[in-house]
Amino acid sequence: MVITGLRSPSSIAVDADGAKMYWTDGQDLKIQRANLDGSNIEDLVTGTDFLGELALLIGADLSSGPPSAPPSAGGAACATFADNILAIPSVAVGAQVFAVDMTLQSFEPISFTVTSLQELQSGSAGAACATFADNILAISSVAVGSQVFAVDMTIQSFEPISFTVTSLR
Repeated sequence: MVITGLRSPSSIAVDADGAKMYWTDGQDLKIQRANLDGSNIEDLVTGTDFLGELALLIGADLSSGPPSAPPSAGGAACATFADNILAIPSVAVGAQVFAVDMTLQSFEPISFTVTSLQELQSGSAGAACATFADNILAISSVAVGSQVFAVDMTIQSFEPISFTVTSLR
């Protein structure tokens, strides 16, 4: 099989049961797919490289749209990812609550480093957007463009504080 006209294909995944292959194109910021014989190339998602990497990481079938998690209370995602920054307005760590910003460090594996950490009023731990316990950061909902995901990350380092994505729903 040969597919031509791709500018920068990467993160290739094969769905043998569905007879499809998926890839991201870093130059054109797309997730694309085709039949295993290279025919029927389709653009599934355009405009964000992070969404493409995440979708391929979990082997998502995007034929009926990207995966999504239920939004947080109030109908909107509680955290956002844009311009390689993951902004989490409230993370409960025991009784303490922090506002956290993380910068994307790599795609393989998908990892982030904490770049801003600000302690908030401690009384709001029950309404936090995310929790950190047993080395797992669980974020209830992250907006990536128009998509919403629940994300779990495992801590990789405490100096600097860095996390790797382990689950995406």
